[in-house]
Amino acid sequence: MSKIMRAIDAVQVVKDGDTVAIGGFGPLGCPVQLIKFLFARSDAKDLHIALNAPNGMVLRHLERLIKERSKKLTTTFMRGSQSAEIFFDHQQLDLVPQGTFAERLRSAGAGIPAFYTPVGVGTIVAEGKETKIFDGKEYLMEYSLPVDVGFVRATKVDRDGNCFLEGSTKNFTQLIPPAAKYTIVEAESIVEVGEIDPELVTISGIHIDAIVKVGARNE
Repeated sequence: MSKIMRAIDAVQVVKDGDTVAIGGFGPLGCPVQLIKFLFARSDAKDLHIALNAPNGMVLRHLERLIKERSKKLTTTFMRGSQSAEIFFDHQQLDLVPQGTFAERLRSAGAGIPAFYTPVGVGTIVAEGKETKIFDGKEYLMEYSLPVDVGFVRATKVDRDGNCFLEGSTKNFTQLIPPAAKYTIVEAESIVEVGEIDPELVTISGIHIDAIVKVGARNE
């Protein structure tokens, strides 16, 4: 069965209350078209959005999705997003260091429910979290971040879903598919199986459930 779908059909998998992880490094590699279709063509609400940074000044559709359809936001950076600031004021914002965010996704993909880290000890990040001493040093316990639906963007995708991501768009994007029950990739170009050098595959097709062709322009 072909994984290639229309965006309007692909986003219908998102249900009320789902955790949706969005790839990219700020606007770089952000799956903007999937976000647009989720906001405009789906009724899903009460979402938990997880991503590196909202950047509402650039990603306007994402800003509206967070403001109007979400109940919780997990992010590493909130400047530039009025919605993120509102979530912070209402204690609905899960603000985490970037390394911790990455490890929460990686752990979910590896089947690890929680882990300990020294990052954030003695700061606002530690409030309400369990701590433990190892070799005389204090660590925070952080839970993994399982994802219901992942939205990612790739430079090139073959028909089996194997993805090549260019440059800094890799960042958090490659951590999302293993952590997600279902992943949709918006592809700048779709090629035949074998056209991507195996050494350049960033995300294995085994983790990709749907492919949406969007072209190179991302706005």
